[in-house]
Amino acid sequence: MKKKKERKKEKNLRSKYVYVLLFIFLFIFFIYLFSVLNSEIIYKKKIPAELVIGQFAGFDINKTLLTFGTITALSNSKRQLKLENNYLSPVKFEVDIEGNISDFLIFEDKIYLAPGKNKTFNIIAFANNKTSGKYSGNLIITAKKLLI
Repeated sequence: MKKKKERKKEKNLRSKYVYVLLFIFLFIFFIYLFSVLNSEIIYKKKIPAELVIGQFAGFDINKTLLTFGTITALSNSKRQLKLENNYLSPVKFEVDIEGNISDFLIFEDKIYLAPGKNKTFNIIAFANNKTSGKYSGNLIITAKKLLI
């Protein structure tokens, strides 16, 4: 008789755990769903980017693309970009890179700005032990208006 009561208690305890885990899962799912649905893309821009790894360092001043010039192995080059939020609601900027230059760039990939605020962030090109050559791609900046 005692064993039946213990089994029943264990079964009740297991079902409570199942309900708690189900609740936690649903809670996390709804938070994720809210965050996905809670943003609207208001701006997206592709900026061509270029890096040359060579024997000698050199500058490249170009107003049509983001260039890091020529750098030598194990050296780096830094560029700055300024983001501004001119909207009346918070904006999330997502920064991504495509192309073979992506292995060399280090940057902050998500930036949140309140209305009227701005931020300057760094993009660093680091030439690890890759072979000399010309590397290119696109820096993609997406601004999403947060609807909270």
